[in-house]
Amino acid sequence: MLRTENLRKAYGSIMALNGVTLTCQVGTTNVLIGPSGCGKSTLLRLVAGLEWPTSGHIYFDDEEISPANVQRIRHRTGYVIQAGGLFPHLTARDNATLAARYLGWSRKRMDARVSEVATLAQFPMDRLQARPGELSGGQQQRVSIMRALMLDPDVLLLDEPLGALDPMIRAELQLELKDLMGRLGKTALLVTHDLAEAAWFGDVIHLMRHGSIVQSGALGDFAERPASAFVERFVQAQQLLHMGGTP
Repeated sequence: MLRTENLRKAYGSIMALNGVTLTCQVGTTNVLIGPSGCGKSTLLRLVAGLEWPTSGHIYFDDEEISPANVQRIRHRTGYVIQAGGLFPHLTARDNATLAARYLGWSRKRMDARVSEVATLAQFPMDRLQARPGELSGGQQQRVSIMRALMLDPDVLLLDEPLGALDPMIRAELQLELKDLMGRLGKTALLVTHDLAEAAWFGDVIHLMRHGSIVQSGALGDFAERPASAFVERFVQAQQLLHMGGTP
């Protein structure tokens, strides 16, 4: 469903991505993890068509993304960012229906779909007219998930979707989002900085460093068969973090 080949992205003299090749099979969740600045979010923005690579190729359902088709492909992609990214002057409903209104959906069609995605995201219908400032952090993120699901996309791109939430709400939404993704069977590419969260969501985990993928696999592969000293140190640091220590 989603594939990159030798993807590079430079910002001046800084190489943010350096030859990333990645394949996301239909219906699977691939997770990008790694230190800050390793290129995770940059890769997601390129796949979303928000930026263009310096070189390399991105394929969506075997069609290479180009300026000619990127708008159409974006409508087949749902994008969730950290802290929701909602427009503060719009209601929850208007935030969720942005793309549908842009495409000229009828009011009847939008109402039916809003009801569906609100149920999927477990967002209360009586809060649809509230603005983001009147919602809790968890409710804001549910609206962001509703917006991503509105057009029934083939692919979900999630950039640390739960990173800005407090631990209790985050744990609750982890359970709900995992269940939601399993029921919908969407192909997903998710960014996180937390190895435990990566293992919870991911069919395949990709550890990045300096703009490259240094190892891919399941959690056990990283713990039992680290590809390098860096991978071993990264896993140890994550283990210490979850044990309450410091690396």
